[in-house]
Amino acid sequence: MPLEDTYLLEGLLQGPLPSRPGAADALAQLAARHPHFSLQTDGGQFSLLADEKSHDSRAFLPLTMSATVRESLEKVLELLTPPERMQVFSTLRSREYRPGMEQQTVYLIAAPGVIQIQTRDTTADVQLRPRPATRKEKILLATGAAGILALVLALSTLFVDYRSLFGRAVTNIRGTRLEDIKLDAKAFDGIFKVEATSLNSGQDTLLLTLTRGPRWKDALQSPPTAADWPTALAAAALHRRYAMITIQNQDGQLIRSTVLPLDGLLAAETTTFGVEFARGQVVTSVAVLP
Repeated sequence: MPLEDTYLLEGLLQGPLPSRPGAADALAQLAARHPHFSLQTDGGQFSLLADEKSHDSRAFLPLTMSATVRESLEKVLELLTPPERMQVFSTLRSREYRPGMEQQTVYLIAAPGVIQIQTRDTTADVQLRPRPATRKEKILLATGAAGILALVLALSTLFVDYRSLFGRAVTNIRGTRLEDIKLDAKAFDGIFKVEATSLNSGQDTLLLTLTRGPRWKDALQSPPTAADWPTALAAAALHRRYAMITIQNQDGQLIRSTVLPLDGLLAAETTTFGVEFARGQVVTSVAVLP
């Protein structure tokens, strides 16, 4: 159950590396000042990826969360020339939790590089924050914590989880296995199906098979500005003819993000795409995002 006054930021902002003198360095500095984003560059493109972790939304006060995210996006767009802004797209979306409510927000970039924010509120089970502890309760809590810490330290000298350590070492040696990969393409449920069908002998290229679903034709006809923002995101991906792929290793770290072309599905019922990643990485999770 999510905690009151917390939020999750998901997705990414992607576009061409800025060509203005010093703009690329300014982009790196801007990303470094925002701990919730990580910057990746690949083939003349940049990606600002959200960490998808829970954070305290009270840190934005007196601003709202959406206003803060908009301000960050505006600073990025200011580094780009008008033609470069036309190539920027966003799959950023947030979920902010308040008592009895979840506020969902999507941050889109429309031509010619204009930020569009769509928000909706839904009911949700949200855990309320506990009341502040009294001075007496703090003293009792500190005393109990000290006793537990002493017990843990004592036990840790007797027990070490060697099985876990050995299992991790074996996994690293064995490398990526097709049956261990968790593939998430729920953003396109019913529109097209994605399957991980094979892994090359070098264990550095994953073959994905894409097949049209029952909602394929309807999704093609849906406008990218549909009232239902998940549908709008999926429709926007179909209209621009590509989705995004993110790959994570066994530690949950993002090791690759790249474009998934959808032109093949426009021409045939089924198509394939090979996703490359660094040899030696143990891939456990692949996500297909709009």
